[in-house]
Amino acid sequence: MGRKVALLFTFLVALWHSGVAQEVGRLRGTVKNAKGQPIALEVVTATHLATGKTLRALTQKDGSYLFPQMAPGVWRLEVNVRDYFRAKRDGVLIVAGKEAVVDFVLYPLVQLPVERPLGHAGPSPLTAPTPEQDFAPIPDRWRLGFPGIRRYFDRPGEIPALRGAPRNPYRQNVLKGDYPLVGQDYFINLTFASETLTDVRRLPTPSAVSGARAGNAPFFGRGEQAAYAQTWRFGLDLYKGNPAYRPRDWLFRATPVVNINYAATRENNVVDVDVRRGTTRFDTHFSVDDLFVEKRLARVSPYYDFVSLRMGVQGFNSDFRGLLFVGNEPGIRLFGNYKANRYQFNLALFPMLEKDTNSGLNRLFRSRRQTVALLNLYRQDFLRNGFDSVFTFAYNRDRPAVVYDDNGFLVRPTPIGFVVPVQGIPQLQSLRVWYLGWAGNGHIGRWNVSHAIYWARGSDAFNPIAGRRIDVNAHLVAAELSYDRDWRRYRVSFVFASGDGDPTDSKGRGFDAISDNPNFVGGPFSFWVSQGLRLAGTGVGLVHPFSFLPTLRSSKIQGHANFVNPGLLLFNAGMDIDYTPRTRLFFNANYYRFHRVQPLELVLFQAPIRYDIGYEVNFGVRYRPQLNDNIVLVGGIAVFFPGGGFRDIYERRQPLFSLFGAVTLAY
Repeated sequence: MGRKVALLFTFLVALWHSGVAQEVGRLRGTVKNAKGQPIALEVVTATHLATGKTLRALTQKDGSYLFPQMAPGVWRLEVNVRDYFRAKRDGVLIVAGKEAVVDFVLYPLVQLPVERPLGHAGPSPLTAPTPEQDFAPIPDRWRLGFPGIRRYFDRPGEIPALRGAPRNPYRQNVLKGDYPLVGQDYFINLTFASETLTDVRRLPTPSAVSGARAGNAPFFGRGEQAAYAQTWRFGLDLYKGNPAYRPRDWLFRATPVVNINYAATRENNVVDVDVRRGTTRFDTHFSVDDLFVEKRLARVSPYYDFVSLRMGVQGFNSDFRGLLFVGNEPGIRLFGNYKANRYQFNLALFPMLEKDTNSGLNRLFRSRRQTVALLNLYRQDFLRNGFDSVFTFAYNRDRPAVVYDDNGFLVRPTPIGFVVPVQGIPQLQSLRVWYLGWAGNGHIGRWNVSHAIYWARGSDAFNPIAGRRIDVNAHLVAAELSYDRDWRRYRVSFVFASGDGDPTDSKGRGFDAISDNPNFVGGPFSFWVSQGLRLAGTGVGLVHPFSFLPTLRSSKIQGHANFVNPGLLLFNAGMDIDYTPRTRLFFNANYYRFHRVQPLELVLFQAPIRYDIGYEVNFGVRYRPQLNDNIVLVGGIAVFFPGGGFRDIYERRQPLFSLFGAVTLAY
């Protein structure tokens, strides 16, 4: 009887359990970290969304957990483990008589990757995110870890993910603006550049009032000269916003410059007005190339077109080739773009500074009493795709002054021609000249085209060559046509600068720029462009360094513009050769001719003077051993063969030459 009762009881219990199993479900799973390691002895919480009932389960040694009996319905699962982001899973469906599986992967609150950021990233300025987020955000998106991947195991050094150091500018570096310095948007960029220039040349050099060699009778002495210049530039950029993605919100830039220079000649009265100073000169100068602040005022389109304002000492070039105005001057400049950068504009006002004579750098806090205003509009794909144009209006107001340069020579007013007193006071030059110009650069099919056309109008209150007030009406036309064939570029160029055929009338027809520095017809490799040629007994130069215009100024950087000059016709043929990715070669042959000779005949009291100036050939090489501009070696030689007009002026048939070398090291 007792045995029958026990069997009946067992049957009833089994039947009850079977009914219960049909009314509930099961849930199991694992809890592990991002590396796949189990997390034991932590609580998994399950909440029934309809009833609010809460169940808890403990993870085992292998990270597994189990809810053996759960009411059917929708549940929420949560795992909250110290030092990990909270994990939550909504909408877990439990079905009666079924088993569900939910696995969790937990991420640490602060992920310190095994791989370090590339280059020199510096410490992250951000703190770890709060653990209340449902997902694991990256604390610092700039400083992601990156593995050292080797592409070719049989080649040393083939690792694209290279590490760096603060002194290495080639790789990712917080000091070069590759990583933010503060937060996610504030960057710093430190630069340093060393420029070393050595130049040996032979120029027609006046023997002046006291020859360096006793008994020297000719007007011109020995013309061999040597020059050395060393310039160090230190740059600091501090800005908000990475310009790789959008225009900067603001920018502060400071670029102090230190220059030392040395010159040696074989004649007195060349390096200094005082002949007792001898034939050599050593000089130093400190200045700034840039010292400005820039603020973005507005964004004017969805394509990050903008309008910005820049105030302070800043660099500016008014066209593609530096034919009108190039300089680093204090000023205010409003600039921006429109239509996805299809249009660009500049509106600038520069109250000019005096220049140091021997270095060409600004003399801080010394106004030149000259103001330049510029407005230009740049248009991409003008007339046809691939050809860009810039339209320029410029105004030059150069006020009268009496100025001697740092070597004691008079530079303003121009020491030449007439001095006409008005009520006992000598009348001085005062310029009001405006320029209209159109410059283009681009390609038409396979042909590369670059050109500039300028028209100068205005007045000079007293031109010393004309001896009166003159009205300016002068022109400049420059054009270059080139053709690329593989690694060679063949070029032909032409320059016409109008000259003045009647230097004593009331018209100034000889073209002069404001402050040019042309990258044209050979640029720094050209003898005529890079060397200054003085006129004996006049105090003015036929042509000045880094200009091809024969303007008869006292100085390009310190003298007044002069619109009574002979003008120029220049013809060039050249070739650029990309010999290797590191080495580029330059060849040029130039022919020069005066447009008018009457101003020279009047100034030198000499007639006739022939129109032929001469021709030159020059060769240059540019070598970049690291395939970038951090190390650049440049050298060149130019030989000038005097023509009839040059021989009339300088009484020499012997060829002239210049040989130079330059080394640039940049960080």
